[in-house]
Amino acid sequence: MGLVCLGAAMVAVTATHIPAITQDPDALSRVIQGVIQGVMAGIGFLGAGVLVKGQGRGSVKGMTTAAAIWVAAAIGMAAGLASWAVFLIGSALALLLIVALHPVEVWLENKAVKRDRGRDKDDEQP
Repeated sequence: MGLVCLGAAMVAVTATHIPAITQDPDALSRVIQGVIQGVMAGIGFLGAGVLVKGQGRGSVKGMTTAAAIWVAAAIGMAAGLASWAVFLIGSALALLLIVALHPVEVWLENKAVKRDRGRDKDDEQP
């Protein structure tokens, strides 16, 4: 995740330091918008590669990892564009969601698995 964050930050910093566009606010705005759009779309494809269909009905694995990759890129972009409030708040919320709320996520997943097992037993009965 750190490499995703670093890469996004480097792209943002590089794009904002091109001498030919730094003097023109309109050009700089267009470049920043394009960089954000390009990085986030590209990272979306990377995250999609992490997703794997599970064995159960509607079961998908890797969703948290894919979302974490996307958030890491967004945090990197915020840092690269020196948007420190967004960077700090986003980092804090990401940490809270990934670390503190992980037990809740595991509990909900286990509950869903038990519910699905109950449905499968009902489907087997004649």
